[in-house]
Amino acid sequence: MASGSECDPDLVAKLKQELGKIAKSLFSYALAKDILGERISFSKTDPDATMMHMKYDYYNHMNMFKPGYNVQIGVNNGYIAYSYISPDVDELKTAIPFLEGYLRQFGNDPKTVVTDAG
Repeated sequence: MASGSECDPDLVAKLKQELGKIAKSLFSYALAKDILGERISFSKTDPDATMMHMKYDYYNHMNMFKPGYNVQIGVNNGYIAYSYISPDVDELKTAIPFLEGYLRQFGNDPKTVVTDAG
């Protein structure tokens, strides 16, 4: 048995390796938490996107969560006059910023607002 001032080199190497794994995991968790922000999820392949439940995939025959964005558009005489793109899943949270942005750009509210429960 080694005395208190001596350490087993194999034990030190093993502890160093374990500490490195833990540090790497903590760093990746901190990075993910920073990317996540106020959202409930994000895609590893597109960190700006939020994982959203999409409609049935007829090619793979399954319901899936895929990276997605919530897109709001304002149309005037058949042309897209204003758009708002957000990673937020909830459309209730995107309607007000969309309308505020429209008001800032055009100086007045749209005459008609049509939404869905999608």
